[in-house]
Amino acid sequence: MQIVSSLSPLALEHEGGTAVAMGYFDGIHIGHRAVIEGAVEWAKAHGAAPAVFTFKLPADSKMKGRRLLSTEDKHALIASLGVEYYLCPEFEEIRAMTPEQFVYGIVQDCHAKALFCGENFTFGAKAAGTPELLKELCAPLGVEVVVVPMAQFEEKPVSSTRIRTALEGGDVPAANAMLALEEAVANASIEPSLCELVKIRASQINGCLFCLDMHSKSAKKAGERELRLCHLPLWRESPLFSAREQAALEWTETLTRPGKHGATDEDYQKLAAHFSEKEIVDLTFVISTINAWNRLGVAFRNRPGAMDKMLGLENVMPE
Repeated sequence: MQIVSSLSPLALEHEGGTAVAMGYFDGIHIGHRAVIEGAVEWAKAHGAAPAVFTFKLPADSKMKGRRLLSTEDKHALIASLGVEYYLCPEFEEIRAMTPEQFVYGIVQDCHAKALFCGENFTFGAKAAGTPELLKELCAPLGVEVVVVPMAQFEEKPVSSTRIRTALEGGDVPAANAMLALEEAVANASIEPSLCELVKIRASQINGCLFCLDMHSKSAKKAGERELRLCHLPLWRESPLFSAREQAALEWTETLTRPGKHGATDEDYQKLAAHFSEKEIVDLTFVISTINAWNRLGVAFRNRPGAMDKMLGLENVMPE
């Protein structure tokens, strides 16, 4: 995924234009995903490139409330949905734009053929723009506008604010239902036993005791050996892990602790020796998801064992 951090025309690799999903997308919950996936599917059907337009708030900004995802996790989750271009200018670059300036800038810079947004989307100075105005401005330009209805949970609209409130109150099941991250992970092509190893290793690195406790118990319940769990922090020296597992664990550490230059071509080639392209995408999504949960668990101080009864883990004890 190509990341552009300022307002400037995209250098597209083909002439089909783009389908652009627009929004702040904090948390990438089920409503956000519907908007992004809509743009991705439209792009596939029309020979266009799927893109996301969002913005970056200052670190000390109180707008939009406490962040659910780090910038790195947000990038990884959006990339895993099939997005090719990610435009994320600073908020100061766009805050004074009129709705007209905003729309014409997006259409021109992104070579947009279709724009996707949620029904509560606003844009332009003082949030003056609405989905109805977006359609009105785009009609003469020949740009299709698709307004996606807000997702519902327990007969109420899903929002980042609701997820934040659920996490602050310790209601992890409700937050999970609205984020639906684990549902996506469950559909991944990676074997469940390897997924658990990856989740445990990332949780060790990130210091999330809640996730470490949960996934260690889940792995034990599924038949994982206690000795392998003990060896996991030292997987490079241990003879207990297959070459495929070692490649996955190395990729986990690379993405969890990316450093200045992130994943290198050499890192990717090592992984590709043991995983197909689809498996690499799915594995990357699993890693991105557990990193997001780790940061949420640490930030909101989720209590280890809080979900044991619901997950049937209350009787899972170390050997």
